[in-house]
Amino acid sequence: MVSVVSSRILFHTPQPLDNLDSGSSVRPAKLIDAFEQIGYNVDKVIGDTKERRQRIQEIQQSDRDYLFCYSEPTTWPVHPLIDYRLYWYLQSKNIPTGVFYRDILWKFPELFDHSGLKYWEAQVRYRMDLAVISRIADQIYVPSSTLGEYLNINSPIKPLPPGGTDQVATNDSTLQLERVIYVGGLSGRYSSGLLSKACKLAANEQNVTLDLVCREPEYQSLPNSVRQRFKSDWVTVHHKSGEALNDLYQRADAGIIPFKPTQYNNMVMPVKLFEYLSYGLPIITTNIKEVSEFVQSNSCGVVSDSNYKDLANKIILLSNDEELYQERRENAVLTLRQNRWIDRAEQVASDLIPQ
Repeated sequence: MVSVVSSRILFHTPQPLDNLDSGSSVRPAKLIDAFEQIGYNVDKVIGDTKERRQRIQEIQQSDRDYLFCYSEPTTWPVHPLIDYRLYWYLQSKNIPTGVFYRDILWKFPELFDHSGLKYWEAQVRYRMDLAVISRIADQIYVPSSTLGEYLNINSPIKPLPPGGTDQVATNDSTLQLERVIYVGGLSGRYSSGLLSKACKLAANEQNVTLDLVCREPEYQSLPNSVRQRFKSDWVTVHHKSGEALNDLYQRADAGIIPFKPTQYNNMVMPVKLFEYLSYGLPIITTNIKEVSEFVQSNSCGVVSDSNYKDLANKIILLSNDEELYQERRENAVLTLRQNRWIDRAEQVASDLIPQ
């Protein structure tokens, strides 16, 4: 651990952190806690545009010394008249700066939820952000190596995936797989059809149930045929987030990630992966590149082909083979303890503090 006695850092994210219902808000909130846990005094530039403008003015007027700044923009471009002002200030003061570049959905027109003038405005702003960040950042972080390859910039780039919080001791699941949990989206990209068919087939073969956690509007927008598959005694649907999920994680035996292996999905490292690991849950995932390679390299779960029969077979395998299940569960705990949020914070500090 880095020695950080009486050390002050700056943390920037252009959003309020009052409602932690998405990865884009959970991640910075967890990292702020992690920096404080390892001993840093954290000055924060967060909130809406008015709050950030005022905070940046205070920072400039105080001219306080900072060991480094860590910045986490959201999936939307930052404000050029406010957040750029902070970036240029950091550069002028030679404050080492790391910026986490979260997402490149804007490079996939078929997935990007804008069109017309709004689409082209966003494209210009995303490119401006990337140009500014590549100029002011001493280190650019990305969720995965694969995503970093899409940036096409000559700047230091390093993976900084999400992390977990050790909650293993709170898990009261059984010694075999009986209950699977899925937390997340249900749109086509997340393959709710694959999830429902696989879990239904596994439930017919074994005593396996599913806790499905999602936003209610997204669940209601599913095709009726998919919702009908989820209306059965092998699945319980929950509309919860944040700490309300703790009880569900504590009684789960494995976490599932049923994504289709598309060009975009192959680069993701979802927060839910590390939330599952936080409770010592083995991972059942389809063969999306970054997640499956992580699971295989750590032997902390099983990987299936991207069809519902093989995904069901992997669930059944872990349910039938208690020895394999226990091995994967033990490895999930070991993997978590090398991939906590405080490990990510220590990595950033090691990268940005001059040696």
